[in-house]
Amino acid sequence: MCIRDRFRAVLFALIILTIATDAVYAQVNGCGEISANAGGKVDRHILKSDFEFVIEEFVRASELLPGVAIGIVSENEVVFSQGFGFRDLSNCAPVTPDTRFYLKSATKSFSGMVAAILHEEDSINLDAPITKYLPRISLKAPINADQISLADHFTHTQPYRAGGLNYRTAYPANLNEEDFVSHLNEFGTPRDISFRYSNEGPIIAMYAIGVHVGSTWRDLIQERIFNPIQMPNSFTSMTEAERGEIAKSYYLMGSGVFNLTKTKTDRQFHAAGGVVSTVNDLNRWLMINLAGGRLGDEQVIARRAIEHSHARIVHLNARFLEFDRFAHGLGLYSADYEGDVLMHHFGGETHVSFMPEHKFGVVILTNAISNGVVVSHRLAASIYDLLLGKSDADQKLARRLEEIGSWIQESELRRAEYLAELESHSSSGRASLAMHDLAGTYTEPRLGSIVITVDGNEAIGRFGEINISIRHIGGDFYTADFGIWGDPPELFQIARDDSGRVVLDWGGRLFIGHSG
Repeated sequence: MCIRDRFRAVLFALIILTIATDAVYAQVNGCGEISANAGGKVDRHILKSDFEFVIEEFVRASELLPGVAIGIVSENEVVFSQGFGFRDLSNCAPVTPDTRFYLKSATKSFSGMVAAILHEEDSINLDAPITKYLPRISLKAPINADQISLADHFTHTQPYRAGGLNYRTAYPANLNEEDFVSHLNEFGTPRDISFRYSNEGPIIAMYAIGVHVGSTWRDLIQERIFNPIQMPNSFTSMTEAERGEIAKSYYLMGSGVFNLTKTKTDRQFHAAGGVVSTVNDLNRWLMINLAGGRLGDEQVIARRAIEHSHARIVHLNARFLEFDRFAHGLGLYSADYEGDVLMHHFGGETHVSFMPEHKFGVVILTNAISNGVVVSHRLAASIYDLLLGKSDADQKLARRLEEIGSWIQESELRRAEYLAELESHSSSGRASLAMHDLAGTYTEPRLGSIVITVDGNEAIGRFGEINISIRHIGGDFYTADFGIWGDPPELFQIARDDSGRVVLDWGGRLFIGHSG
């Protein structure tokens, strides 16, 4: 029995047992079933005839993706480049290999490569202290900024926490770059030097590099990576990216309907999460990494910079799904996948990886925000199984589909429990403040200000780039819907304290109210 027949048999049983709804495959918001779209590429010399079938059936059976684009490279050739499903459900526009997707944290691999390029050119020294490039940094004792290298920030081993910078740059975007240093000096707190993944390290490092060379992280990525590699549909600006074929972002609720959600603005882009790209462009990025910086006969990026960006600097012992991460460098993880090394940096649902020994690389981009994370990396593992000709590829693929089905059930249960906990406050009686008394500006020194306006019985909070819908549920409790990527509402408690000030308590973060 061929893999197609074995897979179909196992898949059918799983669909019946775990993830089937009223139909075998769900319609995507009235746009039809998710399937391969026109305009793709398949290299039949490398991929078996049933390869597309396996991918398409996996994507369909997961029932979590409105659209997805997949790319595969082998050495210096693109062997697969295909779009499935829809980039825009309002008009059923299809995903193509040139559809633009927000990459989230996969951005860090580009920032790390920029750092490696500039280091090898002697434009910067990654081993130099951060104070060489940002002399105004003077972190509170016992932290000694003179002993923290630029490289420490890329490897997530800088011995301090950035006191709100991580959140403020990613969501409200209410902290300007020129205020980074003063923010760190005031709110930075010590920690040990073990690896702790976050955005703040690469953000600070790329800001420091930009100040030193007279540029910005956006321009450095564009000029040192996108332009020479010829990635015409890759951007560090959402405004520019949205001028073309961009995928709108969706999240799936228990009703089986995909809901449109917000994408990031230019102000919410940063050096640890600020790139939009396509499968076709990222295929070129993977080939550059696999070929030591060469693209065809041209040395596009210095080989030493490629090797530096691939170096294993910090040793780890961490597992992400089926990938055993054993090291991290300037912007790439090294992981063991069943005996093979997988170099990668993911970004939520974004999968970008390559196997240096086998010269294979895989890109999976989807507009299923948050939900897509449980599909894309499992699908990538199955693609590697097929590329490497593993005899148990079909069994593992079926097992992964079963895991996805279990995750759907568990996540819906967790969400329902959380929402029920929020609503439990509805029995708390009347609010101590009239609705109009909520209006004003509430400030928490590390996180900035939330400005609440009231129109009748409706309250809206403006938190930097975020609009918060605030709804009274009982007593002094309010749900606060940030509208971010399908996340459930937060809980606010707003009341006067003993001194008569109006205070907004957001999970222990106290925003002090004042008028005007």
